[in-house]
Amino acid sequence: MRLVSLLFIVDGEKVLLAKKKKKFGAGYWNGFGGGVEEGETIEQSACRETKEECGLDVHVEDLRQVAHIMFRFEHKPEYDHDVHVFVTNTYAGHPTESDEMGPFEWHECAKLPLDHMWPSDPYWMPLVLTEGKTIEAECVFTGSEKPFPVGSFEYKEVEF
Repeated sequence: MRLVSLLFIVDGEKVLLAKKKKKFGAGYWNGFGGGVEEGETIEQSACRETKEECGLDVHVEDLRQVAHIMFRFEHKPEYDHDVHVFVTNTYAGHPTESDEMGPFEWHECAKLPLDHMWPSDPYWMPLVLTEGKTIEAECVFTGSEKPFPVGSFEYKEVEF
């Protein structure tokens, strides 16, 4: 199972999203993140990946964890992800398109482009971005290719 960070930059009632260009999730709008490198904390991963993917500077002390989600792929266990989700409203710089992410758009948290995001996103993103919940969850995807339908999603509210 791959340990992954995911960071959403929030400004008021809007969240910055980017279209993923390649790798896992290509074609979907998403936040910024990726795998944890050796010697790195999950929070440090979120900051590094954000800098690499969009050029914005964020700092560990400004992150707030909002979710821990286990994504399991029923027919592709090699795709399983252990994702720690963070938000921040403190950042420096301007988004710059990278070879992995872009273009960028600010979206109202209450009107996310869910039809162009991961099939699981409607289950959890409104909970953390509009309802202000902090959650632990497990999502099981069915099928053997993209788009992976959601077979089940369960969550509980927690404190981080």
